[in-house]
Amino acid sequence: MFHSRPTQRRNFLLNMLSIIGAYWVISTLLSFNHIDRRESLEDSVVLNANAAPKEKSNVKEEPRIRARRNQEPGTLDSIRERNIIRVQATAVDTVKEVSVDNGLNDNEKPNIPEPRRLVYNENSPIYRRGDPKQAGEFGAAVKIDKEKLPPSERKKYDEGFKRNSFNEYASEMISLHRSLPNNTDEMCKNKSYNENLPDASVIICFHNEAWSALLRTVHSVLDRTPQKLLTEIILVDDFSDMDHLKKPLEDYLSQFGKVRIVRMESRMGLIRARLKGASVARGTVLIYLDSHCECMEGWVEPLLDRIAQNSSHVVTPVIDTIDLETFQYHLSGHNRLSVGGFNWGLVFNWHILPDRDFKAMKTRIDPVP
Repeated sequence: MFHSRPTQRRNFLLNMLSIIGAYWVISTLLSFNHIDRRESLEDSVVLNANAAPKEKSNVKEEPRIRARRNQEPGTLDSIRERNIIRVQATAVDTVKEVSVDNGLNDNEKPNIPEPRRLVYNENSPIYRRGDPKQAGEFGAAVKIDKEKLPPSERKKYDEGFKRNSFNEYASEMISLHRSLPNNTDEMCKNKSYNENLPDASVIICFHNEAWSALLRTVHSVLDRTPQKLLTEIILVDDFSDMDHLKKPLEDYLSQFGKVRIVRMESRMGLIRARLKGASVARGTVLIYLDSHCECMEGWVEPLLDRIAQNSSHVVTPVIDTIDLETFQYHLSGHNRLSVGGFNWGLVFNWHILPDRDFKAMKTRIDPVP
C-alpha cells in the first residue's frame, strides 16, 4: 500500500476544490444560456404553431397570436368556429377560406372555384359538371374492358380495386355531381311533408377512402339537401394515412362552409368514429352515411318527417345499390321492400319483407315498423 505525503495531500485537495468551483461556474452559465434559448424557442413556437410554409405577407399576425395565447384549446366554442378538429390534440387547426375573384357574376361562377392552391388530381374529369355525355351520367354503367388497357393503366385499374374493393378506375371517370335516374315512386313525389322539419347534421366516417368516391358522397349531400335542413356535414377521419386525405382534402373542402373534418389521433373503428362525430354535431337530428354513397333528390325529407312526428323514432331509408364494378345506379323495386338484419353469426344481410308486415302497410310508401 502506498501513502501520500501531507504536502501532496493538501495540493490534491486544493486542486479538487478548484476543479469543483470551475465546474459550478460553467454549469451556472450554461443553465442561464439554456433558459434564454428555451424562452426564445417558446416564443418562436407560439409564432409558428400550426402554420404551414407560406409566402411572406404584410398582414400583421400579432392580434391573432395574442388571441390564441388567451384561448383555451379544445373548448366547445373554439371547436365550433373551426372546420378541422384534431381529436385529443393540444391545439385545433383550421383551413382558411381563400377568396377568388375570377371576374364572373355570382350566378355565373362554377360550383368548384379555381382556388389559389393545388387541387388534388386537378385535370381529372370528376370536376366536370353538367355534361350529359360524360361517363356515368343518369346513373349509367361505366364498362371497361381491362384487357384492352395499356399495361400502365391496367396496373392502375388493379391497384384501385385492391385498395377499395370497388372499381376506383371507373369512379375517376364519373363527375362528382353526376345525375341519377329520376324514377321515384309517384306517391313519394306527390306526398307533402311538414314545413317545420328539424335540421340535421350528416356524419360521414371514413378510413383511406378513394378521393372521388368520398367527394361524390359529400357533393350529393350538398347538392340535394335543402340548405335550411342541412346544419353541417361532419367528416370523421378514422386515422387515414393516405396523402390525398390530408392537406389536399382540407384545401378542397375549405370552400364549403358547412363541411367540417374531425381527425382521430389513432384508429378507433366505425362506432367510436360515429360517436365522436355525434359529440361535436350541432344539428337537431343526426344522419349517418357511408363514405361511398350517393343521395337522390328528396332523400332527407321523409326521414326528418318521421322524426318530426315522434322524436324517439330511429329511421332508415330504402337503400338503392351502386354496382361495385361499373358504378351503375340500381333503383330498389317499389313493389317489395327489403329490410336489413343479422343472422346468428352476426353477419349483416338483406331480407325480403315478411308477408305479415307487407300486408299491414296501407300504402306502398308507408313506413315499416
